[in-house]
Amino acid sequence: MPPRGTFRSLFSTRAGRLALLVVTILALVACFVYLGSTGTFLAIPILLFLGLAVPIYSGWKAPRHLALYGVAAMLISVPITSVLAVAYISEPFPPQDAPIVAGANGPLLQGAIASPYLGADGASYNFTVTVNPANVPVNASGPLWIELWVSTCPGATGPSDPYCSSGYPLLAYNETFPGGLNQTKIVTFTIPINSTNIWSWEMGTAYYAQVNTTNASRDSGLTWVFDGPVQGPIVGPYAGILGIALEAFLVAVFIPAGIVFFVGLIGYMWLKAREARRKAQEEPPVGPPGAPPSSTAPGTPSAATGSAGAPPTERACPNCQAVVYPNETSCWKCGASLPSTDRAAPLPSK
Repeated sequence: MPPRGTFRSLFSTRAGRLALLVVTILALVACFVYLGSTGTFLAIPILLFLGLAVPIYSGWKAPRHLALYGVAAMLISVPITSVLAVAYISEPFPPQDAPIVAGANGPLLQGAIASPYLGADGASYNFTVTVNPANVPVNASGPLWIELWVSTCPGATGPSDPYCSSGYPLLAYNETFPGGLNQTKIVTFTIPINSTNIWSWEMGTAYYAQVNTTNASRDSGLTWVFDGPVQGPIVGPYAGILGIALEAFLVAVFIPAGIVFFVGLIGYMWLKAREARRKAQEEPPVGPPGAPPSSTAPGTPSAATGSAGAPPTERACPNCQAVVYPNETSCWKCGASLPSTDRAAPLPSK
């Protein structure tokens, strides 16, 4: 256990581990609720640091405890994140204006809004915008049409989008202005939506950037102006929307953050197993059952032999400490008398 009063000791107790779990959950929730798509990637280093690095540094050595801790942090954060996210997206968006094009005095599309923002399946929803042809550049035509796209894939204007899987629903509507709109007009699209989901919408209009007023010909291609994408409407009961959020955040938490976490845990288990094998190789061999344990480590000088790693059949001269055979009666070096021994024939001496 880490010494008391150090950073490592903060999370070594049961209360400390619970506190670290709470911190990890709050960090994951903050990533997904308040940081949007960036939070999905920021959750990876947060989970690795708070879910692996800090616990291991604090003395949590058992891989099963680390795995349970990581799974608990992810599973608990998902429902909390979902409830907060649904409350966050339930706030209606204010009316939206399109960006002002170069050479214009104001937005071409003004005050675009969807109502109601929260509604039931099968209800009709109004998408209203003010089209102001005075806010086109000089020598440009008036707006030629206005289009509306309503989809569960934000920003989608067609059946395929690089940011969404294929098969998402898309509702498309348009109103044409023959010859170009020359006065301010409020356009409203009223459409039924029959599917519980978190929808988004986008509007777009187009005009000719250069028109020859002498012969009423156009001299350049179309210029598009878009307003959106804007979140809404939220269609369906609260339970249905919460279920969609739960599914989305389960995927967002466990992929890729959860995958990276468990890859890191497997790496830690491999390092731990390699360290255990290395220690096992360094330990002295265990003798037969009932034999007393060796009091000296391998390679250290033996009291009986006086040399490092000497065979147990050799012994040392009590006078000069020279290595002699056990059956010798006198030392070959100093000539001192040696006590007799009954040991077996020695190994060759150097």
